[in-house]
Amino acid sequence: MRRAERLFRIVGMFRDKKVLTAADLSAALEVCERTIYRDLAHLQASGVGIEGVGGIGYVADDNLQLPPLNFSLDQIEALALGLSFVMAAGDKELAQSAAAAQAKIDTVLPQASKPGLSGSPIVASRRASGRAPAHAAVLRRALRTRTIVEFDYQSEQSQPAQRRLRPMTLTAFTDCWTVSGWCETRQALRNFRLDRIEKLRMTTDTFDSVPGHNIDTYAKRRRDLSMHRH
Repeated sequence: MRRAERLFRIVGMFRDKKVLTAADLSAALEVCERTIYRDLAHLQASGVGIEGVGGIGYVADDNLQLPPLNFSLDQIEALALGLSFVMAAGDKELAQSAAAAQAKIDTVLPQASKPGLSGSPIVASRRASGRAPAHAAVLRRALRTRTIVEFDYQSEQSQPAQRRLRPMTLTAFTDCWTVSGWCETRQALRNFRLDRIEKLRMTTDTFDSVPGHNIDTYAKRRRDLSMHRH
């Protein structure tokens, strides 16, 4: 869990229960108490109303709020465009998460920043064929957990074939989504269009990053080839 998300959750927990100990927070967020102490110190330094009381724990003010997010107008427009793109191009689950993130940020923006993200005149659109298919959500879970996936794939030149992949990155292009990773079937780094993938499933096998079998190596190889062509 990223620190920003953890800080939001800590504030949310104090809204539900005004008195909490570091041990309570540590158990709920699955981090060590030392991390909780640093997070609480950061919140206190930012002006969040949480005070330490000896023998009791940490006590929250009745009107506990996160400090305003101070974004410039350019930053707000950049966030609005990015979230708008995800809502237009992502799978259903990702689009819903983008909308929820937009609403969450809007609630903590200072009044001077209104109309905020939801009222931004800069938006992204996407042709219907470019939206991520439903199994993009499965691939996102596989990326987070480093889990090998298997699927049938229909390329432009061949009949459907089975592939076994260590997924490493998802890319949204103007007309489609692709997944890139180490193809165990071909023993090489490969790209696959999501709209040509069928019968995708996560296996029970996980993987570690292997030198030469990762996206950084693949990207460097592509850059080197491009330089040689020119």
